[in-house]
Amino acid sequence: MRLLCIWLCISLVSAGGQASAGATLPALEVSTAAAQPLRMPAPSDSKPLVVNFWASWCAPCRAELPLLLAAQRAGRVRVLAVNIGETPATAGAFLKREGLTVLNVAFARAADVGGWIIPGLPTTVRVGTGWRDTGRRYGPLHPGDPLLLPVPK
Repeated sequence: MRLLCIWLCISLVSAGGQASAGATLPALEVSTAAAQPLRMPAPSDSKPLVVNFWASWCAPCRAELPLLLAAQRAGRVRVLAVNIGETPATAGAFLKREGLTVLNVAFARAADVGGWIIPGLPTTVRVGTGWRDTGRRYGPLHPGDPLLLPVPK
């Protein structure tokens, strides 16, 4: 586990310039807890979609999930928390224990999200009209993070 944490930190530091804002993102192949394909809502610049890649074993991921839920509840952005590599039972048990069961959650294998440039967890991507990358964060979100704020009118 310690080696995994070291690898994750190195990956996050070295990944800073790999993705460019404005790039069009590929289709995201995710599924529901019942293993059914999830149809992704079309994001827009006025109501962006924030896609967060996480796992229950990831401490920074666990810490930021309440921020994502608060943004979802406030209606500032649409949120999709994509669990990477865990079974729905494992992730679901964690979400239930933490009181996060109303969070919009999907599931994916790491191989299915390769075009999204996810060097480590957590990774958060804000998506606008035409599936355009309008911002991303490698590492944990923080209160007031611009990725979670509404679009200025």
